[in-house]
Amino acid sequence: MIDLLSKRLAPFENARILDVGCGHARITARLQQIFPGHSYAGVDVVVREGSSIEVVGYDGRTLPFPDKSMDVIMLIDVVHHAESPADLLKECSRVARELVLVKDHLCNSFYDWSRLAWMDWFGNRPFNIPMTYEYFSRSQWEEAFAYAGLDCRIFDTRIRTCPPPSDLFLDRGVQMVAELVPKHS
Repeated sequence: MIDLLSKRLAPFENARILDVGCGHARITARLQQIFPGHSYAGVDVVVREGSSIEVVGYDGRTLPFPDKSMDVIMLIDVVHHAESPADLLKECSRVARELVLVKDHLCNSFYDWSRLAWMDWFGNRPFNIPMTYEYFSRSQWEEAFAYAGLDCRIFDTRIRTCPPPSDLFLDRGVQMVAELVPKHS
């Protein structure tokens, strides 16, 4: 995951980066070690003890930042937890100056949905993270991006987040990353 994100953050210098739904912010803390010139902030609806960076609580609807105040916004496996994923993306578009980076899931069948629901429950239930079990197909993602005022520069489904052989079950066809540019940029 870190390699995947590092590759996409490398072109930026001294960027302000917001991690939406950051959890313990361990991924953000690792990125901070790799790119110490960036400044990092985290927000989450569930603020956990022992977070690796300062995390601000928010209501899941309105980010507590002014328009275009962050260079990059990251949403790592969080959009599918939102009450209204398209509205969350629109809010990120409002706050992002250059890039909204989404790593989430892709669901094109009941089999995909079953795998994703199992992974969601297993990974999030211990932390009492709200789960909607709503996963998007490619066309639903595209509709959400358009609604949010985001142009999709890259939509990559060839990513791997788990080591072999678990990647055959956990990754194949259900992981995606999108690089999105706010239309106001």
